[in-house]
Amino acid sequence: MVLTKQQIVKIVLGTIALLLLLDIIFRGDPFAEQYAKKKAKIEAVIKAQQAQLSTPIAPDSSGEKQLCINASPEAEMYIAELNAQAETDNENAERFFSPDMNYAAYISKALDPYVKKEIIQGTYTKEGPQYINGIDLINQQTGQVKQLVIPGSEDIGDYITNLEWSLESDAVFFTCGSISVSSYGVYRCDVPSGEITCLSDGIFQGLILDSPHIGFLKVTKSCFIEGEGGRHWYEAAISPDGKTEIQLTEPSINF
Repeated sequence: MVLTKQQIVKIVLGTIALLLLLDIIFRGDPFAEQYAKKKAKIEAVIKAQQAQLSTPIAPDSSGEKQLCINASPEAEMYIAELNAQAETDNENAERFFSPDMNYAAYISKALDPYVKKEIIQGTYTKEGPQYINGIDLINQQTGQVKQLVIPGSEDIGDYITNLEWSLESDAVFFTCGSISVSSYGVYRCDVPSGEITCLSDGIFQGLILDSPHIGFLKVTKSCFIEGEGGRHWYEAAISPDGKTEIQLTEPSINF
C-alpha cells in the first residue's frame, strides 16, 4: 500500500499531537505545574518561619497546646536588662518591719508578662508600666526570703502601694489595683497562711492609732450622689477583718 503525501502529513501531525497529549498526561500542565511549585515554595517558607518563631510547649489547663515564641538576641538582652533592674530595685526597696521585729516586708517588682511578650514579638512601644508588683517577706532571724504575694496573682491587681503591718504582726495590709480600669481595693494578706482577702474598695491610707478605732484601717472611698454629679470621696474606718465600716467624713467632690 502506497501512502499519498496528504496521508503522510496527516499521520505525522497526528503522531505529534499524540506525543504532546502523552507529554501533558505524564508531565502535567506546565502552567498548573508552575503554580503548584510556587504554592509549595510559599508553604515551605511559612512553615520555616513558624518553626523558627514558635516551639510547642506542654498543653495548658484546657488541654490545648500553646506556642512559645522564641526571642531574638536583641529581645533576650533587653528582657535580661529589665529583669536585672527589677532585682536591683528589689534589693533597694523600702523595708516595712513588723511590730514584733520578726519580719520585714517589701513591695517587689517583676517584669510584666505582657511587656515581655510584646518585646519578643517586636511590638513593644515602651508605653505604660513595665513591672507588676508582689510582696516579699524576710525572716529577720534566718534571713530567708518568702514570696508572700506573687506578682500577677489572680486574687489581686498588678500594682501594689501603701503597705503596712497589722498591730499583731500577723498580716499586712495594702492597696492594689489595675491602672487600665482605674480600680483599687484594700487587701489583707495573712502571714502564716498567705491567704489574701479583699477588705474593701478604695485606697488604704494607714492604720488608725487613736481611739475609738485603734487598729482599724483608714480608707479613702468614693460614691456617687444622685443629683449632684461626679464622684464624691469620703474617709472610712474599716475593721481588720473587713466586716465593719464606719464613715468618718461626709462625701465631698474634692479628693
